[in-house]
Amino acid sequence: MGINHMLNYGFNYHGNFNYCNTKPNHKLSFSGSKLLDKDILSKSDPMTVVYAKNRNGTLEELGRTEVLTNTLNPVWINKVSIDYQFEIVQPLVFRVFDVDTKYHNLPTKALKLNEQDFLGEASCALSEIVTTRTKSLTLNLQGRNGNTSMKNLGAITIHAEDAVTSRLAVEIKFRCSKLDNKDFLSKSDPFLRISRIAESGAFIPICKTEVVNNNLNPTWKPVSLTMQQFGSKENPLIIECFDFDSDGKHELIGTLQKSVADLEKLYNEKSGVNFQFQSSRRKNHMKTLKGQLFVDGFSEKTLDSFLDYVSNGYELNFMVAVDFTASNGNPQLPDSLHYIDPTGRLNAYQQAIYEVGEVIQFYDYDKRFPAWGFGGRTRDGIVSHCFNLNGNASNPEVEEVNGIMSAYTSALHNVSLAGPTLFGQVINNAAHIASHSVSCDQRKYFVLLIITDGVITDLQETINALVKASDLPLSILIVGVGGADFKQMEILDADNGKRLESSTGRVATRDIVQFVPMREVQGGQISVVQSLLEELPTQFLTIVISEPLKVEEKQKSIKSYVVYHFGTSGIAVAAATAVTHPLDVLKVRLQMRLVGQKGPLTGMGSFWAQMIRSEGPRALYLGLLPALTRSASYGGLRLGLYEPSKSVCEQAFGSSNVLLKVASGAFSGAVATALTNPMEVIKVRLQMNPNSGRGGAIKEMKRISSEEGMKALWKGVGAAMTRAAALTASQMATYDESKRALLRLTPLEEGFPLHLISSTIAGTMSTLVTAPMDMIKTRLMMQKESKSTGSYRNGLHCAYKVMLTEGPLALYKGGLAIFARLGPQTTITFLVCEKLRELVGLKAM
Repeated sequence: MGINHMLNYGFNYHGNFNYCNTKPNHKLSFSGSKLLDKDILSKSDPMTVVYAKNRNGTLEELGRTEVLTNTLNPVWINKVSIDYQFEIVQPLVFRVFDVDTKYHNLPTKALKLNEQDFLGEASCALSEIVTTRTKSLTLNLQGRNGNTSMKNLGAITIHAEDAVTSRLAVEIKFRCSKLDNKDFLSKSDPFLRISRIAESGAFIPICKTEVVNNNLNPTWKPVSLTMQQFGSKENPLIIECFDFDSDGKHELIGTLQKSVADLEKLYNEKSGVNFQFQSSRRKNHMKTLKGQLFVDGFSEKTLDSFLDYVSNGYELNFMVAVDFTASNGNPQLPDSLHYIDPTGRLNAYQQAIYEVGEVIQFYDYDKRFPAWGFGGRTRDGIVSHCFNLNGNASNPEVEEVNGIMSAYTSALHNVSLAGPTLFGQVINNAAHIASHSVSCDQRKYFVLLIITDGVITDLQETINALVKASDLPLSILIVGVGGADFKQMEILDADNGKRLESSTGRVATRDIVQFVPMREVQGGQISVVQSLLEELPTQFLTIVISEPLKVEEKQKSIKSYVVYHFGTSGIAVAAATAVTHPLDVLKVRLQMRLVGQKGPLTGMGSFWAQMIRSEGPRALYLGLLPALTRSASYGGLRLGLYEPSKSVCEQAFGSSNVLLKVASGAFSGAVATALTNPMEVIKVRLQMNPNSGRGGAIKEMKRISSEEGMKALWKGVGAAMTRAAALTASQMATYDESKRALLRLTPLEEGFPLHLISSTIAGTMSTLVTAPMDMIKTRLMMQKESKSTGSYRNGLHCAYKVMLTEGPLALYKGGLAIFARLGPQTTITFLVCEKLRELVGLKAM
């Protein structure tokens, strides 16, 4: 479905977006685990109290759970209600108390908390809960006010459940026949308007259809009515049919009164109902007309909200553009809009960046934000209307909101203020990024924040850029700072209902601009963020509304993610294995040479030639089938478990440093090897014994099981797990860190060159770390099968005996073959995996 079609679908299909409740009510439920035991003869009697944290740091109590007796793993039933607001950060604090037995008969609201034992507290923003796939978040409890000196206080899990009833809707397709003609030279241009009846008796319009031109038997596109609009199925609705007139004086054709339940009945019975019209002769008499209303379609559904899309993989990507024109004043002087106050007080630019970024960052998964400046003279002496704030000529991205603030401060020292004020290039750059995302079928919506102090001098060029960008998943937020006249910005905002028109006559598909002058916001009670962001969820829904996330599709989306995530990893490793398998065979043979003896090691090239002469080229592919089978399963698990493991560590420890990445890689590799060790044993046996290969992998597995027992399939599993843990830890952590460093320090961007260099570095590091472990693993797996292999009790004993009888360098037997295999294999694995992830719409590793 093309983007224009999507937009037309969004506007024409639904008529309006009144159903988009940006403040949906959520019910928070709670459970605890391993809570602190404060009682002597029994266990704690816990209760949770929920607070909202205000801007001034004070806490406002929102609600309490019930008290559960004698448990350290409570699952509370009572829920706490809270309205989600996209446009602000909603910090929450959860405190758990042990309620003394003598207070158990009191209502929880009457309990004095200072008389109860404090068990721990945790805090987060509401956005962090409601944007997860499960809408659940587990937090470790800490001491009061975030004191981390107290350990092992347990954890609390918060689950958010939205009120689905607020999103229930009916979709109705109307048709009319034999309408009265109100036009003289042509036929009527009918449309329907549906209204609910207020308590005062007044009609409140809630929906209308599109206009069907020149037709007395029109069929309209379906319209959606939400439960919020009609209240109950039994509530009466007024349905009016008008003949459209361009001067706004629409002429009434007829009216009727029916409830949603009545309309459903009309649909089921395939019958129509006549319109009525006020008689001009008899007062209070309704004349029945020939024209009838039919219901050709009726269905009930649950409308997907902004949060539904976000929690199912959509993300908001934040971008910033800062005005560096001379009208801002000398940044060194206190009266400049760019003045950096040494006391830490934020200027208007910093305030806008921080407050908007603080909200949107929860919806941007990698928190890497493009940051530009415009209207400044860069070091090369040229005035640029779109330069990268970080000084990197090819990569505008910075990390997190603090990265934007740092880049902005740095740019003030490196860029001279100039002019004029032009928006066009910045908007086109943002549109290019959004367009690329659409072409890659990525689930992203982009938000560009432009902060400016003056009147733009390229108004028409800006309008042209906005009209062109209105087809894209992009919203533009403009903050006006200083005392300039911002009337032109109000034109761009198009809040008067008139859409922008380009110089070629093209009309904007939708309004994508939201403007607010900082001075107006500062003078009132509403914040900059609230003013700017209040329309953003609705603008977001106008793009994605054509892709409803039904329950079964949500489940399918999660299943698809798991399949794609592990599948791309497995296929990538299998592809690399197929290419490098001959080197793996050669490595195993080299590792088994001169077992228990000291002597000169045969070179890889001469040994390869000797193998081909004595056994033929097919010997290089011995054990290929079990190798591919193992690679697909082992590789899928090893690479696939890394990101979830890293995510768990980030949530548990609140950071993603290199040590946590090493730990995540070690865990992933060890688990994957433990599950797939039998295939590795079979592969090694087949590679060492050409005759065994004739019976195939299944026959070899049966032979090993019958002669040596099932345990033999897990021979060397300890050494293999150690080696895999070291391999994955060094490989994944090095690749991850190398990519980040290269993105930060070089002009490289996501793509083949970055992936090639990072994977080469990772392959070199993993070879150095794992070569000795690989050799020990092979020796252990070959015990009893090879008469020359010694008797090793475990991996450490094997390493000791090898160094004792063959010398320390023997641990690197086959080392060149390992590098010749592991280096290319690592490179191929990451290149293929990154490409596959791009093709299926997953984020880069």
